[in-house]
Amino acid sequence: MKLAKRLLILFIAIVGAANLAFFVYWYSASEVTALMPVSPTGYTVEALALNVTILEMILVLVGFILAALGLFGYTEIKNAAIRAAVEAAEKEAKDTVSEQLSILDAVRARDDNSKPEHSGDYGLDDQPIEGATPAKDE
Repeated sequence: MKLAKRLLILFIAIVGAANLAFFVYWYSASEVTALMPVSPTGYTVEALALNVTILEMILVLVGFILAALGLFGYTEIKNAAIRAAVEAAEKEAKDTVSEQLSILDAVRARDDNSKPEHSGDYGLDDQPIEGATPAKDE
């Protein structure tokens, strides 16, 4: 699992570096100036095209940054969910074991005493059945 995570991070780093290299190459190959010829009716198509291209580049970079943050956020949410599930399972197991141990202690304490749990009036010895009257309609 850790190897796959490392490979994924390495892949993201390589793709990010390649995108950055392409951006640097494109920027060095293109001629970007702040001086744009203004036509009598407003900006020229070339000036608007350059502004749109710069906007596209900014949006792409923001998209890559958000995708990387989303990927790392997803893995962190997944890891937090696993940790929460393990903690809940451990707590439930500890509670169950504690409850079972208290029951075991109660049974052992009851077995150690030879007295019955409840004292009743059943301490008579067995009586002979000679001379007993039969029960009626039972």
